[in-house]
Amino acid sequence: MAEASGAMSTSHALDRHTDGSVGRYCVRFLRGSLELDFPGHTIDTPTAPAMVGPLVVLALNPRRPLALETLKTSLFDYDPSDVTTAQIQTPISRLRLAGLPIPSRQYLLDVAPSDVDVVDFDYRAKGFIDRCVRPDRVPEADVEALIDEGYGLHQLWQEDPAVAVGHQPRLFALFERHRRRNRRFGEVLVRLLVRAGERDWAGDILDEYVDRYGTDEILQDLELAVRQLPRPADRDTPAHGVVLLPGPAAQGAALAELWDRVAASTRLEFAELAISAHNLDRIYAVDIVAVDHESRVSRVPVEAAGGAGANTAFALGRLGHRVAVTGMIADDRYGALLRQSLDQEDVDCSNLLVVPSSVDHYTGHTLIFSDPYGRRQDMVVPGVNERLAQTLRDDNDARGRLGEMAGQSRLLNLSSFTGDAERQLQEDLVGQLPEETVVAFEPGQFYAHLGLDRLAAFILRCDVLNVYEPRLRQLVDNSSADTGTGPYVFRATLESLFRWRAMRVSRPLVVVVKREGHRQRAGEGASEGYEMITIAVGRSSVEDLVSAHARASAEPLVAEITGQSEAIAAGIHLGLLSGAPLDECADLAFVCANEANSEIGARVGLPRRSTVANSWDKYFPGMDLPAWVPRD
Repeated sequence: MAEASGAMSTSHALDRHTDGSVGRYCVRFLRGSLELDFPGHTIDTPTAPAMVGPLVVLALNPRRPLALETLKTSLFDYDPSDVTTAQIQTPISRLRLAGLPIPSRQYLLDVAPSDVDVVDFDYRAKGFIDRCVRPDRVPEADVEALIDEGYGLHQLWQEDPAVAVGHQPRLFALFERHRRRNRRFGEVLVRLLVRAGERDWAGDILDEYVDRYGTDEILQDLELAVRQLPRPADRDTPAHGVVLLPGPAAQGAALAELWDRVAASTRLEFAELAISAHNLDRIYAVDIVAVDHESRVSRVPVEAAGGAGANTAFALGRLGHRVAVTGMIADDRYGALLRQSLDQEDVDCSNLLVVPSSVDHYTGHTLIFSDPYGRRQDMVVPGVNERLAQTLRDDNDARGRLGEMAGQSRLLNLSSFTGDAERQLQEDLVGQLPEETVVAFEPGQFYAHLGLDRLAAFILRCDVLNVYEPRLRQLVDNSSADTGTGPYVFRATLESLFRWRAMRVSRPLVVVVKREGHRQRAGEGASEGYEMITIAVGRSSVEDLVSAHARASAEPLVAEITGQSEAIAAGIHLGLLSGAPLDECADLAFVCANEANSEIGARVGLPRRSTVANSWDKYFPGMDLPAWVPRD
């Protein structure tokens, strides 16, 4: 790879993006001080805040006439009506007399945008981000040139522009949008270097951004990605002496141990057994879900089969895996609909108990109010779900059959019930499982508020924790885990969970987090930087971490989000049982979740063996469906 130069020529070969450029930076903020360099003029750089402020506002809006009110609101904290016209006009007149190209009777700096270093950087960095935001899709032939271009831009932004204006708070704020662009540019550049296997170079540049902006979960994730790259001395070197670029980063020891355990269970009959509540979902579309807000129900409810663990089992069954469920329904219309849905995908229901219906014995159902922004409110009517534990205590044969089926399942999936007795039943069953059984746990709201300590039987034995981000916070905050001080940080909360668990058990853990994020209406596009799924693997700390959403090319149509988390779990479970890399697990989970979102109800939109290749291509065009995903 060509060695990038330490300094960048201002007369770069790129289009100067505006007519009239003189081909050099007339105004500089990015070398640690304010510098002026206008052709044919020797201009003393102003230092008085009263003159520096107007110059900054004009320079950040080159060749753009500004209104007097804009200058007042940009430069003063108090009411613009209290700012006199002289407070604006006098310093601008002095700048004009000093030789700056400010036309008479206008608030305008007559230089091309490409001749102000911050503005030029902003324009060119946006183009770089647009081309490289998904480094895995950059053609190999373009990588070297893009890295050289990115490094040149990195060299241009040598200092935070606030340094040039003496860290005056009001002027500092004027640079904020440019600083955000630089921050985003840095992330993309480092990801491109990681794609190219440039471990040391990526690490050095990342360190500069951490020093400049401080660390957060995104930069921490990048640090982990850089550390996973092999050092130059560790790369395979063939006989001809040419160093090969690395392949995918090696997965950590925790994940390798889990893979070994999964591989030893392939002889078992069932891929997954779900111990789950079974509820018929009645889904109402409303304009908005909010506290103390009156909403209009726009149509009759859609009835759809539900139950968290049962939805995940259904998704795996639809992809051709042998799965089973246990739980309880009544012999009524809702129960018949639930059973029919499971039978449709050949889900084994031999341990799904059916009791005669009566006034007191009826199938559970959930009233779901869902809005176009992805928010929802669930009201659970548990019905006979809260009689499962008592029935199994009274029926030893049924309890024995359940234990036998659990022993014949590669993965046992546990999801929340509303009743304490059913939670205790799950705890008892978990304690009797053979070591090779992989346990997945999805603590819904009914469990998450209890915290890690009260759910220790689940958290310590489970191998896969599927959880919404707000519930992860509840689990950790309502426990003895050390969360430190300061505001919530996602990565720090993950590390607290791993530390808490490592003090009690030495066992690998996969944490699958459905991330918080604003979901826009269909057609509005994605929120920048939003990661839908994050997977963390480790033992006493995070060893591997991947996220999904930014890599996908299509923003999905969202009809309704019921079942999204269970579809994510299905993709992860299938990948882990297949020994798949984490990034491919995350990508399949992304596809499953968004296909589920495309229809109303948790199950209708889930991909089949016959459709999964088309579903994959919708979000990852040009990328082959991983070989481990079953398809017709």
